[in-house]
Amino acid sequence: MTKYLVKNKKELQEIIKTNSKPLNSLDVSNITDMSFLFSDISNVTYFDIDSWDTSSVTNMYSMFEGCSSLITIPLLNTSSVADMYRLFEGCSSLTTIPLFDTSSVSDMSYMFEGCSSLTTIPLLNTSNVTYMGSMFRNCKSLITIPLLDTSNVTYISYFFCNCKSLTTIPLLDTSNVSDMSGMFEGCSSLITIPLLDTSNVSFTYSMFSNCKSLTTIPFLNTKNVSNMYCIFEGCSSLTTIPFLDTSNVTSMSYMFEGCSSLTIIPFLNTKNVSYMGSMFNNCSSLTTIPFLNTYNVTNMYSMFEGCTSLPLLDKVLFLDKSNNDFKRQIYLQMSKEQLEQTYDNLIV
Repeated sequence: MTKYLVKNKKELQEIIKTNSKPLNSLDVSNITDMSFLFSDISNVTYFDIDSWDTSSVTNMYSMFEGCSSLITIPLLNTSSVADMYRLFEGCSSLTTIPLFDTSSVSDMSYMFEGCSSLTTIPLLNTSNVTYMGSMFRNCKSLITIPLLDTSNVTYISYFFCNCKSLTTIPLLDTSNVSDMSGMFEGCSSLITIPLLDTSNVSFTYSMFSNCKSLTTIPFLNTKNVSNMYCIFEGCSSLTTIPFLDTSNVTSMSYMFEGCSSLTIIPFLNTKNVSYMGSMFNNCSSLTTIPFLNTYNVTNMYSMFEGCTSLPLLDKVLFLDKSNNDFKRQIYLQMSKEQLEQTYDNLIV
């Protein structure tokens, strides 16, 4: 059968939109850009494009984005593709991915975001990839991740966000990564995290947020981090926190919120911190607070709410920014009611 030679992308889009020709009758060898080609066609389970020559295609940006009924993807020649940004985003019915040649790809951000039926990912050549932000975000059924070459990756935020079925993570080379915010957020089945090179990381907010099964955190180099907002929020099984270099951190709001198994907090350098709102909120097992420099802190709202094991005196001394023996003696002479009133006044 003689195939119809498609002249350009615009013509191809019109054929797909009008369904004027069978997909398997098209010669698409002239097409280099297939971005958004099938995006948001939500009622199709399979596209008959197995015979397409895609050897010249360099851009597959959002090609199948929003194809929520798509069950299978044909094996396409992707040897020249550099951009796979959002390629399968929202393909919530996909159960398998063919082994693509990804040796030329530099951007895999959001590539599988929302592929909630995927349980496994094939081994991908990621040696040239620099962007992996949200790559597996909301892949709720994913149980394993293959070993990926992440040596050139700089941006990996929300990488595994809401991968609720993942129990382990392979060892990743993160030596060039600068942003890990939300990287493991919502990975509620993860028990351990491998050692990560975080020497170049500046952003870690929400990094482990709601990792409810996580019991330990590996040592992290946080010398360049400025924001630790929600970093351990909802990590209800954590019993210890490693020593962290927090000398450059300005925000610790919600940092340990909901860490209900923590009994102690390591010493933290808080000289530059301005925000501590809800920092220890609902840390119900916490019995002591280390001395923290609160000179620059402007917000302590709900800082100790739900800290039912923490002595009221410790809370008052901390909030009063007067953790010294003289003030302690004054508060020790107060009645419980007076101390409670003082605490109420301080948290307003």
